[in-house]
Amino acid sequence: MNMEDHAGALAVVQAMAQERPLRAHEEAERGRMADYIGVLLAAANDERDAYQLDSTEVQTLIALVGDHYDRPSVWAGNLLCAAYGHCRAPYTGGGEAGPKRHHPRKEAPPAAPPALQLHPNPAQSWVAISYLLPGHTGAVNLVVRDAQGRLFGQLTAAGQEGQRVWDTRSLAPGIYTVELRREGHLEYTERLVVQP
Repeated sequence: MNMEDHAGALAVVQAMAQERPLRAHEEAERGRMADYIGVLLAAANDERDAYQLDSTEVQTLIALVGDHYDRPSVWAGNLLCAAYGHCRAPYTGGGEAGPKRHHPRKEAPPAAPPALQLHPNPAQSWVAISYLLPGHTGAVNLVVRDAQGRLFGQLTAAGQEGQRVWDTRSLAPGIYTVELRREGHLEYTERLVVQP
């Protein structure tokens, strides 16, 4: 096909040795391949290339593509799209229920702000711990632990949103965790780096 030897390509497809009997869909694919090559061969015999097909040949390729996604259908579909404006959605999977069609993605909704934020992080002398728990009206605990899990501080707050500032000057440099606990249950954790 790349060498524009359509007659030779058609002969190869028609004379392909079969190691086993072809299944119905394999035989159909082989037939579509021969039909695709036949359309290109007819155009080449009239000294036209694939971009100069007449309306009957274009309709033949459209029918060949149908709802198939095998090699000849993809090749014919690519030619139809590039040269004749007949494009279809790409194949993105399928199975017994048939091929899935690609649908443009809808824009994702904006991401919700994190429930627990630490600023600045790394911290040197203080850190602002902000939380957001939509719809929450009860107590909130902000718990600071070292890498071994030892408790180093605890701040209390209430409501769905708030901020507490914590003095980090008494902490040794290292990595800590800040836990957001609602009614005693751990909701979120964030890593806090304390620098000298």
